[in-house]
Amino acid sequence: MLLKDYGIEGYGTTSKGISGRIKVRDDDFIVSEIISQNARSVFCSNGYPLFTVQRHGFTTLETNRILQKALGAKFNILGLKDKRALVRQFFSCRVKKQTIQIWRSERIVACHKADTSRPLTRQDLFGNAFDVKIDSAKGNDSIMEELGVSLHGNKIPNFFGEQRFSGMNHKIGMAIVKRDFRLASELIGYSCSGIDDCIKSLRKVQIQIRRLFINSLQSYLFNKCLSLILKDRGLVMHTKAFYIAKHPSIPYVDYKIRKYDQVPKSLDPVPLCPLPGYAFRAREDIYSKTMNTVLEDEGLRASDFYLKEMQELSVEGGFRGASMIGWFKGWQQDSGSSMRLKFILFKGGYGTMLLREVLKDDFTTQASADPGI
Repeated sequence: MLLKDYGIEGYGTTSKGISGRIKVRDDDFIVSEIISQNARSVFCSNGYPLFTVQRHGFTTLETNRILQKALGAKFNILGLKDKRALVRQFFSCRVKKQTIQIWRSERIVACHKADTSRPLTRQDLFGNAFDVKIDSAKGNDSIMEELGVSLHGNKIPNFFGEQRFSGMNHKIGMAIVKRDFRLASELIGYSCSGIDDCIKSLRKVQIQIRRLFINSLQSYLFNKCLSLILKDRGLVMHTKAFYIAKHPSIPYVDYKIRKYDQVPKSLDPVPLCPLPGYAFRAREDIYSKTMNTVLEDEGLRASDFYLKEMQELSVEGGFRGASMIGWFKGWQQDSGSSMRLKFILFKGGYGTMLLREVLKDDFTTQASADPGI
């Protein structure tokens, strides 16, 4: 499959691709979660156990099931990560309990890091640090310099990566939002007759997965919106848009949504693109106007995202950075023709989408993805 099947077209950089390969081995792609300063402030003694978990060869959800059984506790996970990677992430216990200091299997190691005064949630994730090996690379200083300048200058489109879609997720979500519950059931593999029977079939799927179908549709529409803007003019600063702000050189983000002229001078403005939902309203900025065009092209209205038939799947919508928020930490030539890149991305950013800017490769590697990241 091609990434354009997920709405991904166009680049923020102009350099030629380096023709490399990633994820030849799991430890070629290392990703480590970074928790927010607010999360660090709730570290305490005799609270809710927080584990750091290193794993490879399992999805986040598979790892969660294994640890729940092994440690006899349920956990909050802060983020979903790829299966084909060496991953270091946090698992926060939902109850206060005595626990072991370390648990290990062949491909999972869980260490008790600290206790917290409350269980951590997805809101406590700041971002992710990446250390990536690219094999058979033809990189050079100018290509890597452009990547770093473009990332720091908010020029890299903040596409949702292929992991978000797991092949059919967005198509199932589209069928649900268009009230074609029979088609949605058939895409999942169920047969049904009549609306009520089809809804009943869909509700056999656990609620988290059903919500991922709708989230994947939102992601597809968001990607199409960015692709249209890139094709027309490239990512733009538009004074009528909404913004959040990032520090130009250190990992810090001011989450407050504000107008362009309200962004502090010491921070860089990051334009926000709408995520469609029933609360979406077309505004005068280019991102809102383009999203409205995308919805019309797909035969959708904002009100379609309010599902009276399955209210648990209704989504309000919101905003997401149009440009990737991150900090480039350099690169070095590794052994032979391989090289390593290091960078930090704010939560929601996909390392594979940044690497796409240097590889210029639009083929998917879907088989390795965690469903609905």
